[in-house]
Amino acid sequence: MDRPETPESTYEQIAMPDFHSHITRLYTQSSSMMELRLSSLHMGGVSAISNENMTITTEKIIISLKDSSAKVFISMVGVRKYSVWEGTLLKGCELVKDDDILPPSLLLLWLYDSQARQLHKDLSVIEPETFPDEGNTCVVLCLAEPVAGIESAILASLMDLVALHQGSPELLSPLTHSDSLNLLQSSQETHLLKLLTSKSDVQTSNAAQATVSAIMDADVQLKPVYTLCHRRSQGSYSVSMEPGLGSEWTPYCHHGPTRRLIQFPPPPSKGALSVTTEDLECLDSGEFLNDVIIDFYLKYLLVQKAPPSSVERSHVFSSFFYKQLTRRDNANEDSTSTPAQVRRHQRVRTWTRHVDIFDKDFLFVPVNQESHWYLVVICFPGLEEPQCVNREGFGEEGLNETEIQSANRSNSDEDKDADESHKKGSNSHEPVSCTESTCKRQTICKRPCILVMDSLKLSLHERIFKLLREYLQVEWEAKRGGYRDFSIENMEGSHCKVPLQDNSSDCGLYLLQYAESFLQDPVVHFDLPLRLESWFPRQKVRGKREDIRDLILHLYRFQQGSLGNEALIDRVDNRNVI
Repeated sequence: MDRPETPESTYEQIAMPDFHSHITRLYTQSSSMMELRLSSLHMGGVSAISNENMTITTEKIIISLKDSSAKVFISMVGVRKYSVWEGTLLKGCELVKDDDILPPSLLLLWLYDSQARQLHKDLSVIEPETFPDEGNTCVVLCLAEPVAGIESAILASLMDLVALHQGSPELLSPLTHSDSLNLLQSSQETHLLKLLTSKSDVQTSNAAQATVSAIMDADVQLKPVYTLCHRRSQGSYSVSMEPGLGSEWTPYCHHGPTRRLIQFPPPPSKGALSVTTEDLECLDSGEFLNDVIIDFYLKYLLVQKAPPSSVERSHVFSSFFYKQLTRRDNANEDSTSTPAQVRRHQRVRTWTRHVDIFDKDFLFVPVNQESHWYLVVICFPGLEEPQCVNREGFGEEGLNETEIQSANRSNSDEDKDADESHKKGSNSHEPVSCTESTCKRQTICKRPCILVMDSLKLSLHERIFKLLREYLQVEWEAKRGGYRDFSIENMEGSHCKVPLQDNSSDCGLYLLQYAESFLQDPVVHFDLPLRLESWFPRQKVRGKREDIRDLILHLYRFQQGSLGNEALIDRVDNRNVI
């Protein structure tokens, strides 16, 4: 869904040098917890009523039982697997009597033997004359509230932290319902199986197994089973009941209303962007990132993660900037006497009212073209011609006209060689040698140019070069007065050689990684096209969905605790994001 066509207001950039570490510290210590209302506990023949809040942290689970002042503790070091069930799976099970209401959710925990024995001992003390079956290691926690949406995400995030801290990869993902039943059967948890499996299911399972055997013997073709599945793609939503659907389809699960999770930057900063539960869903595997996630992470890079030196030199436009710049004329826009480039500039003229973009070295423009994300970086918009200089600490400054022309010829030859290499299908990836940390040259070239970083290389970019040159020209006249030529000769367009995506849905992630890598280690030598094929490993992008999701959930826990204002320190407003 498009946002209203109004320019975003700028916000005061805040000094948070330790904000991310502060969030992580709070999250992993005091704020890394959640509370769920527990109705009952079941383990190895013992059942206990609770109706109290259960606290889950990265260190332990604290359980209060009815009519008992003692508390039961489960150390997270002793948890090896877990599963979350929807209450509807218990229909007809012995755990729920005929007149009882189904519990909204179940949390199943498989414990290591030492933790299981300790829990047996604690339960036998709290519930006299009850003795859990020896060898049972699974505990079932019936919850009085659903674990879905944000609660499910927080629980998964807590388990991820436990898995990383304890080196327990089995906690990185919950067991499915069928895998849970198989594990209960293989470990002979007969009491829990009796509670969690309905008689009809047992009969159906036995009958189905007999039918399959008969069919196998008779060589009869099985009929397909239909599952209601859904799929989201850019601008569309599909539902299907066809059998044998591809991996892009997922079983349909109803979600509650959209809720706001965080504001970033947090109050009292201006121009905060809201991230909702719906936005969080686009971080699921195979989904396209929406404009909110793109804008949120770019703001996060500028506010918190990028080095201050890069922040001072950079300006990031909202993903809505290019959309607004290139939209069709409205009925009230004068399309007869006003040139097209001036009309386009008027739509976004207020977006830079607090910043002179020609004082910046790098302008980042996220672009969505036909449902495909890519990044445009305008470099040195204030320079009218290339400048070759000695790097600080590398020797004397100053180059003559001949040396500059030589650098230009070198750039032209390299461009041709790169094109020839591409035509021949060369797969060689040269090490990056043009960034601040990798460039070994004493003399570097700063060049006014427009760089396109596209993870698919399928988009046509000539139009965007033209439109951005026209925008810069009108913006120059508005900000500096007078005329300046931003033609192709003075503001070259170039396609960078960058790491490419290997699927159809990660273009937004690559855009964010391009911006992050550039800000963390800026390009200093601009011989075009830039050779950045080995800029970062593909695995770094594959983990970015979870990284951004965890960041949002960390911020959610942080802001839920009303801790935001205590961590912020005012600083000068650099107006680097609009």
